[in-house]
Amino acid sequence: AFDGNPVGKLFDISTGKMSKDSIDTKWSYFDNYSFSDAAILSNKLLVRKFTTQKFGIYDKAFKEVLPFEYDKIELATNRLIVLKNGKYGMLDKNNLQTLISCSYDKLKESKDHIHYYAYLDSSLIIFNTDGKQTENLGKIDIYPTNMANIVMVSKNKKIALFSSSGKRLSDYKYSFIREFENGKAICVVTETDSTNRFGIINSNGEEIIPPMYQMVGFKKENGVFPAFLNASIPVVFGN
Repeated sequence: AFDGNPVGKLFDISTGKMSKDSIDTKWSYFDNYSFSDAAILSNKLLVRKFTTQKFGIYDKAFKEVLPFEYDKIELATNRLIVLKNGKYGMLDKNNLQTLISCSYDKLKESKDHIHYYAYLDSSLIIFNTDGKQTENLGKIDIYPTNMANIVMVSKNKKIALFSSSGKRLSDYKYSFIREFENGKAICVVTETDSTNRFGIINSNGEEIIPPMYQMVGFKKENGVFPAFLNASIPVVFGN
């Protein structure tokens, strides 16, 4: 995000490094402008003016192609995440077209660079790179798992598994999902009479053993899972 020092230096997007040339020596045309930061951006110049402390963009002919009305502009993959009047949105980095309006409390790019997470009033909305909404998860809580690419999402007191890119892997049905062991975890469903039923779910969100048993566990030998319909009748499932 170009909202800090160093002052008067060029930042080359292609190399990710500050230019050794200052604005004054390389861009003498800017003597009559007031700015604090500038960046080379696909044949455009990203600038923040001292007078307004707002960001905008010039083309190489020094024509204003994006108004100086943004409080922050962050680089994403072929996209610009922008902050205007306290709300976030997204622009196409090449043609500067608005893809997501500045309406959200927070906006960030996913790790796989193909989704964008927008937050509004504690609700999570997922967009693709074209700015099209793919899912509205509503008001949720997100909890990490012991697998880097899997999270638990809680909605209306029910848990589902999601990939870190925002893809839902299971239904919202679980009361709890324990730690994963070799890509598998014990899942718990609470019935209407408050009885807990246990099963096994894998990291793809597939139920290897349906959650209908009073007890399940990992048997280390040969990868076999023992399960119990009740306290006295053992049922054994293989992988």
